[in-house]
Amino acid sequence: MNIYWTAYAEFDTISTFDFLQPNKLELNFSKDPSKSFTICPAYQDQIRNTYELKFPNTYNILLDKNISSPDYDQKYFDEMVNIRSIDDKLFSYNLRYLFYTDQPLEISMTPAYLTVNEFTQNTTLVPGKFDIGQWFRPLDCSFIMNSNQLQLKKDDTFAYIKFHTDKKINLINFYRSQNIIRLQNDLFKTRLYKPHKIKPMSYFYQLYNKIKFKKIIDKEVKSNIIKN
Repeated sequence: MNIYWTAYAEFDTISTFDFLQPNKLELNFSKDPSKSFTICPAYQDQIRNTYELKFPNTYNILLDKNISSPDYDQKYFDEMVNIRSIDDKLFSYNLRYLFYTDQPLEISMTPAYLTVNEFTQNTTLVPGKFDIGQWFRPLDCSFIMNSNQLQLKKDDTFAYIKFHTDKKINLINFYRSQNIIRLQNDLFKTRLYKPHKIKPMSYFYQLYNKIKFKKIIDKEVKSNIIKN
């Protein structure tokens, strides 16, 4: 099953070419397979088609009465750190992984519950699930900070994504061209200026299919594939 992906920073602060392709989760906690829970069928079902998302660079965050960083400059901080709620210690690091396929397929994003690093030990990642074949939106690195200082370390895993299918996955990288950006932004605007009521994902799937957005975006994505 072909799944197309790209990654970027919200304000293009980080080069898209600094992001790593998601890699398949393969963990073995014992040299003796007979003593490892990784041979359990229930575990294998859980991690089937599960991939890791990793940080493209290193950034330190400090939390006192306010949130700040000793790294880079204020412009980087303003563009990359979204302060959602100081009281709740809820923030976003403005990294975006975007996936697309031309058929219905649910994807879920969860904390990296089997990976030990500073981010996984000191945050609670906000999870989510939607159909990447019926809605074109990126994944957001939103988290609750459980400590007063945090390092987002280059190449550290910050989340798992699971493709809910038994089919073999073939990840194909595409470039987020200006046409794709415009289409993505235009689709996202359909969420604006509506009555203030939480709508289920089924509402957005109906909209996506009604305007035949797949026919519009499919050509753009496939014409911007990055050849290996």
